[in-house]
Amino acid sequence: MVKRTNLTPLGLIASEPSKALYLRRQADPAHTLAALVAENFFYSVSVAIYVIVAAAAMFVVFDLPPAVARAGQVSLAGMAIVLGAAGWLAIAQPAVASGLLARLPGARARRLADKFRAFEARIYGATGHRRQSLLMVAGCDVGFHLLSFVECWLTFWLLAGETSLLPALVFDGFNRVANVVFKAVPLRVGVEEGGTALLAAAIGLVASDGFMLGIVRKVRMLVWAGVGLALTAVRSAAPPTGT
Repeated sequence: MVKRTNLTPLGLIASEPSKALYLRRQADPAHTLAALVAENFFYSVSVAIYVIVAAAAMFVVFDLPPAVARAGQVSLAGMAIVLGAAGWLAIAQPAVASGLLARLPGARARRLADKFRAFEARIYGATGHRRQSLLMVAGCDVGFHLLSFVECWLTFWLLAGETSLLPALVFDGFNRVANVVFKAVPLRVGVEEGGTALLAAAIGLVASDGFMLGIVRKVRMLVWAGVGLALTAVRSAAPPTGT
C-alpha cells in the first residue's frame, strides 16, 4: 500500500492504523496493526544503520563545513540511540503501555490495560516469528535501501553527470534523516530540495544540481502517492467479496 500519509502531517499516527483498516477485509486489524508495528521496528533499525554508514562515509571522504559536520554528528548520535533503544526493546520486551495503564485506578483502566497487554504480546510475537519470515523482512528492508540508493545515484548522474557513488549515498542518507525529523511537514515541502542543495554545496558539488535532485524525488513521491490514492479509491468503491 502506497503511503497516503506523505500528504499529511499525521505521519505514523495515521499511517499504520490506516493500513490496518485498509486490509480489514483480509485480516483482523489488531493483528495487522501489530505486524505493522513490528515491521516498523525492523525498518527503523535498517534506517539507523543506513544513516550511520552514509554519515560515516561523509565524514571520511569530504571536508565538511562546521555546521554540516555538527548536523552529521547529531544524526550519528540520534541513530546510535535508535539502535540502542531497539536492542533494549528486543531483549527486555517491556510492556510499557499496559504497565502505565495498569497503574491507573478503575475497572475501565484495567480492561484497557489488558487489551494493550494483548496487543503488546502480538507485537513481540511478530518480532519473534519464524526465522525465515524475519529474514524475508530484513531482505525487503535491505532491498528498499539498495534500490533507493541506485535511484538516487542514477538521477544525480542524469542531472549532473556525477559518476561517483559517494554523493548518492550521502544524499540518500540525508533523505532518511529528513523523513524522520520533518515527518510532520506535509510532503516535506522545501526540506529535501533545500537540504540537498545545501549538502551538495557542502561536499563540493553544484547546489542547483542537489536542488533538482530533491525536486525529481519529490515528483516521484507525488506520482506514487497519486497511484496509491487511485487504488484506494477503486478498492473502496468495489463491493465486498462474496456480495
